[in-house]
Amino acid sequence: MTEKTYSVLVSVNGIPYEAPCAPGEAIRVRDVAQRLDERVRALAAELTDKGQAELLLLAALMLEDEREAARTEVRFLRAELERQRNGVESKTTQADQILAQRLLGAAERIAAITEKLDAA
Repeated sequence: MTEKTYSVLVSVNGIPYEAPCAPGEAIRVRDVAQRLDERVRALAAELTDKGQAELLLLAALMLEDEREAARTEVRFLRAELERQRNGVESKTTQADQILAQRLLGAAERIAAITEKLDAA
């Protein structure tokens, strides 16, 4: 039994390509290809002496660099979120301790009053 392959026709810098895709992913592949096309066309306008392969390589390097920067930022933001969560938990723990001390003090005062009333 052979598995059916899916593909979508895309164009990058005026050159058509048949791009493989999973079932239902054609729209996403076209969108990604369009963003790549915009990037390659911008590079082609600046670097008129470069061929399609070099333009695609440069675009891929730039996109990978941006992706790595985004991943680094995500790691930083996750770490910051974790620090914030720990800070909130620490403040909550402190607030709980203060509340517990006040409740214990109130309970001791109530117990003292109750003893006086029982003695009277």
